[in-house]
Amino acid sequence: MNCSLLKCWAVAVAAAVVGWAVMLPDVVAEEPSPGEADYADDLPRIPPVAASDALGTMEVAKGFALELIAAEPLLASPVAIDWDEDGRLFVCEMRGYSENEADRLGRIRLLHDDDRDGRPDRAEVFAEGFAWPTAICCWGGGVFVGDAPDIFFLRDTDGDGRADEKRRVFTGFGTGNVQGLFNSFRVGIDNRIHGSASSSGGEVRRVEDGQPVGEAISLRGRDFSFDPRAGDLRAETGGGQHGMSFDDCGNRYVCSNSDHAIRCMLDDRMLGRNPDYPAPPGRETIAVEGPQAEVFRVSPVEPWRVLRTRLRASGIVPGIVEGGGRPAGYFTSATGITVVRGDAVGDLHGMLVMGDVGSNLVHRKRLRPHGSGVRAERVDVGHELIASRDIWFRPVQFANGPDGALWIVDMQREVIEHPKSLPPGIKEHLDLTSGREAGRLWRLTAGDAAARPLPPPLRDATTEQLVQLLAHPNAWQRETAQRLLVGRGDAAAADPLRRMLADEAAAPLGRLHALWALEGLGVLTPSDLQLALQAPIACVRAAGVRLAGGFVEPPSGGGGS
Repeated sequence: MNCSLLKCWAVAVAAAVVGWAVMLPDVVAEEPSPGEADYADDLPRIPPVAASDALGTMEVAKGFALELIAAEPLLASPVAIDWDEDGRLFVCEMRGYSENEADRLGRIRLLHDDDRDGRPDRAEVFAEGFAWPTAICCWGGGVFVGDAPDIFFLRDTDGDGRADEKRRVFTGFGTGNVQGLFNSFRVGIDNRIHGSASSSGGEVRRVEDGQPVGEAISLRGRDFSFDPRAGDLRAETGGGQHGMSFDDCGNRYVCSNSDHAIRCMLDDRMLGRNPDYPAPPGRETIAVEGPQAEVFRVSPVEPWRVLRTRLRASGIVPGIVEGGGRPAGYFTSATGITVVRGDAVGDLHGMLVMGDVGSNLVHRKRLRPHGSGVRAERVDVGHELIASRDIWFRPVQFANGPDGALWIVDMQREVIEHPKSLPPGIKEHLDLTSGREAGRLWRLTAGDAAARPLPPPLRDATTEQLVQLLAHPNAWQRETAQRLLVGRGDAAAADPLRRMLADEAAAPLGRLHALWALEGLGVLTPSDLQLALQAPIACVRAAGVRLAGGFVEPPSGGGGS
């Protein structure tokens, strides 16, 4: 489909949308009952835009450059990505969305950049047979994959590009809502892998020898983390839907469909130590404009969305009439909240981004200090960071890449919606599988940022080289170096880490990562904490306070303090 045809179609549907909106008060009494109505004429199918034409549908904020990096057939229905230490890109493909869980169509795809120019050249299926895989994280030469109700560890031990080791390590995550499955694996600065438990929560137990063991951990309204070495899982403050991210200091952010920016402020585990203290909520909505803030889409509103709003407003079908009866124009499907931490994104560094998959856009917010927390302010006036005229653009997740860019995971679907929220009279005219074999990855950089190749492989990097990378200006290098140092368990890393921690001239974030790497190696000492507590950078001091708890004995007679 060429761009001129797309524009013609967009104008036609936009005109129809205006007409429907104007007609709403007049047609309420004339709507046929659900059993009598045939809405086929109201629900035209919307064809995809070819990958070669997709960039032409994008409106990008001034000062930034957007590039299509990979598209079908290299990948299909992507919902999460992660790079290993050698730059191989693992893609979580949720091909069974939204009604085909039993068909187990989900896959993990491995993308190779053979010439290391920053663009994937070929792809292979690393593992398959998953129901609804939604999360992936590299660790220990393999990947952890979230596929509710389970977390698996996969590894290729013979070098053929396919996983021949598959272990179930946790089970019990909820599966009741295809749009509320656990997601967003991230290695935290605390050396644990964190995730969003989403609205489905769960009663999660560790798996040993193929069987669940131990007491179940309840995740109702909370998120989780687990130690990839010790295998323990614990509940964490959270309770968002799809998306979870950390800033440079380790503060955590989540989002929900209609609450697009939330910061986790307090650790529930610490608050629970004093049952007599009426603690405030552990999380806080931080968007200045409120949860369901206005968005500026440039795509036509899907006909099914307009029709459903009309039927709900008329009382013909049940459902919440949001936005004052408007079918769009505000956050309805916020997803993938991410703190941008690359060094090739200009002033986007440090901001929050999130997608609204229902409105085909990427929104950004600037974080401002506010009391003990932050407030998130809109940056773009009357427009978005990225907005597409193509309704198939579905930015479900983001990642800070090894090239310093922000990578955008575009699921590419004609319809993104929970099947149960579609009235039968509408659903029968839609194809919820349309786009299953499509998918795209985009790369956003500052407009003047030069293209970068993949960095050198880190698998064989020396301990000293990894310690030096802890101070790298790009977050991916810092986090990968810390992950490798801790994963190796090399006690010889202690001395160079202490030298970085003690070096007042070192980059503050290098000192922060050095402190946490010492903790991860189990060699942290009170002297290390004293250096951290005296650091001029607040987040290093805060980390020192947090870690000091491990050196404090509880008072006699039981109880916490």
